Amino acid sequence: FFFFNGNLVVQLDTHTYGLILGHVQNPDVRKRAYFSDSIESVQKPLGVLDELIQSRHDLSLTLGFSSYANMVTSYKMAKCPETVVTFLEDLTSKIYHQAEVEKDILLQRKKLTEGTESSELYPWDIPYYIQQVEKDHHGTSLDNLSAYFSIENCIEGLRLLCTSLFGIQLVQVDFDNGESWASDLKKLELREENGDLIGHLYLDLYPRSNKYYNAAHFQICSGRIKPSSWTQKKPVATAALVCNFNVSRSFALGLSDNCLLNHSEVQILFHEFGHALHSLLSRTELQHLSGTRGELDFIETPAQLMEYFTFDEKFLQLFAKHYVTGASIPTDMVKSLNESRNRFQAIHVQQQILYSMFDQAISGPKFDHVAGVSSVASTDLLRHLEYVHRGFDIEQSNFWHARFTHFINYGSSYYSYLYAKAFAADIWHTCFESDPLSRESGQKYRDEILRWGGAKDPIDMLEAMLGRHMQVSSFSN
Repeated sequence: FFFFNGNLVVQLDTHTYGLILGHVQNPDVRKRAYFSDSIESVQKPLGVLDELIQSRHDLSLTLGFSSYANMVTSYKMAKCPETVVTFLEDLTSKIYHQAEVEKDILLQRKKLTEGTESSELYPWDIPYYIQQVEKDHHGTSLDNLSAYFSIENCIEGLRLLCTSLFGIQLVQVDFDNGESWASDLKKLELREENGDLIGHLYLDLYPRSNKYYNAAHFQICSGRIKPSSWTQKKPVATAALVCNFNVSRSFALGLSDNCLLNHSEVQILFHEFGHALHSLLSRTELQHLSGTRGELDFIETPAQLMEYFTFDEKFLQLFAKHYVTGASIPTDMVKSLNESRNRFQAIHVQQQILYSMFDQAISGPKFDHVAGVSSVASTDLLRHLEYVHRGFDIEQSNFWHARFTHFINYGSSYYSYLYAKAFAADIWHTCFESDPLSRESGQKYRDEILRWGGAKDPIDMLEAMLGRHMQVSSFSN
């Protein structure tokens, strides 16, 4: 930000935009931020999006499909766009009532702040009043969670999962000469109970100049069954887990080598570790089907499943220890954590459904490629989807689709996030919720899902794991 002619000018990048919607009390400022983009300002990115949509459509027609959505879903679990839309509409109907209950809670909190004449809740109110309701319920209690999640404790939690679920030892080892690319990396070795080497995992957890800015898992070498044609040896599965955890809160406490994580960062660590396990434990004949190299609407499932462990009291109390006293995380703190997690879930899912439905629409056979995404028809479509799936009747668009980069990497596939959440929910509630460290369930999970990578139909894997067809109700409930 900067001052110009006595006014404070704020440049709205994604981070600042989120801060304003989540923390600025003045509703007019939040609204101005929400509608900060005009049709003139988004012409360039929407033009690029139109070119991308047209190119994808041309490709699909060349390959004999009626639309890009038909082409993409044909080689995924969904098989066709109709299945995706039915899934999203079914999910909308299941959570709509709960979302209305959640919005009423926010409206009542808005009236408390802005006066009883505030009779309507708007999209730009939601992030701010979610924050306020959370503060009302928990104060600063959840801010103290970091004290229980030092990075060493969290790595111990990963070790505990590996040992309990799979009988695998996760041991930190030294780097070979020239192997490390930064001074603060860790190298972990995975070994079977009999001592056989499974693979290696690099942990690159802290920010540095010119480093990849997001959290991700990278498969370096696959654990395929066939030996190398050059060495005649089976390759050692290797993966890297890359994050950028905030070290500033730890430095303030004098902790230079044992960073404290907030719970969102703990989720990120376990999420990416779920991907890493998929890569390290899969054993396929072909490397192109190893680990996460599977169907896009399934491969997030192992990562989403790992997040459930970060909310389970029985598991957390085994490794989440106070960095000074060594005391286990208190039961009431875990209870507050889960209440916070569940309180506005339906509203968050509605947002994801909106993104997914528009993604399907612009990739489908009925999309007007001549008019494009900046047309009145597209704006009307956005308004319609906003009303049907979120219950908001907003006359103008804030052109969120001009900033939504997932259209690039997840074209016609954004629904995959919700698909994977549904699969992970069913696996958790069916197989792990009652006994999160069950060796029997862990071994079954390894044998029926992780080992196959993308070499087996995900529907068959899920049915083998669950003993029945997958049920969306585990997620919607």
